[in-house]
Amino acid sequence: MSQVCIETSLSDLQGIAKEIIGQAFTEAFTKYEELQTLKQEVNDLNNRFQVLQEIMPIHPRDFRMQVRQKIIALKNDEKMTFHQIADFLNSRGIRTLSGKGKWHIGTISKLYSQKNTS
Repeated sequence: MSQVCIETSLSDLQGIAKEIIGQAFTEAFTKYEELQTLKQEVNDLNNRFQVLQEIMPIHPRDFRMQVRQKIIALKNDEKMTFHQIADFLNSRGIRTLSGKGKWHIGTISKLYSQKNTS
């Protein structure tokens, strides 16, 4: 009779151990997924920050000049069309001079054609 109790106890302990291991695995996997999501969010923020560093000025009053310089570089160095430049700025979330709406070919063309007023 005592042998039956010991076997039952071992069986119970094995079941409990499997349950604990299963829960631990589930929790670890959930944490792993959360970590992967956080890593992706950090990468996305780093990418956006790098793009903003390319175009965002240190001083807000210089924003127009910074944008114009970027447009000139994209047009002259990268041989992009005004349409491609507008798509480039819009796809990277670079705000317009007014802070509203999206970049348009006409705005890009005007900024490109302006004489340097600095």
